[in-house]
Amino acid sequence: MDIKQGKYGLWYVPGINHGFASKEAAERHLAKEAEEKAFRRAVETLPDAKPDGDGKFLGYGKMEWVLGAVVGIPAIWYAWYAGSQPDEVVARDRASASEVMECKDRIESSFSGAYNVDVSVITGTASDKQGPGGTSRVFMGFELTAPGGVVTKHTGICQFADGVPSLSVRQR
Repeated sequence: MDIKQGKYGLWYVPGINHGFASKEAAERHLAKEAEEKAFRRAVETLPDAKPDGDGKFLGYGKMEWVLGAVVGIPAIWYAWYAGSQPDEVVARDRASASEVMECKDRIESSFSGAYNVDVSVITGTASDKQGPGGTSRVFMGFELTAPGGVVTKHTGICQFADGVPSLSVRQR
């Protein structure tokens, strides 16, 4: 190809819209372009090649890996988090559902005459086995509404052991 110097001292190669600062830069560009053409011709003469192997990773195909992930990840999560504490330990440290409902009944019957009682069974309840002799204690939040409309918040503590008050109340 013919390299020509242009009007402002730049060197131009046919087919290229920009100029080169020196004749050597234009020649390097032509040499590189010739190498690329030779490489393309050599690649075109090669037979079509398939990638090595059969598309498997460690002997398993894509669908086997996806299925393994879909089944394996939840199984690992369950084994790690959900299986970390046996159910009997959790149940042993809390009061039974019947004790929780009995505490609710104790609170409602204690204040049923003069007050309107609103017991928070779901959100305001806690329990443990820290009562006398390892018996259950239930802590239950409730609101009392007086006939004049005044609302006060309280916590009832029910204990299920002999010799202790069955219900004690604290104002929150």
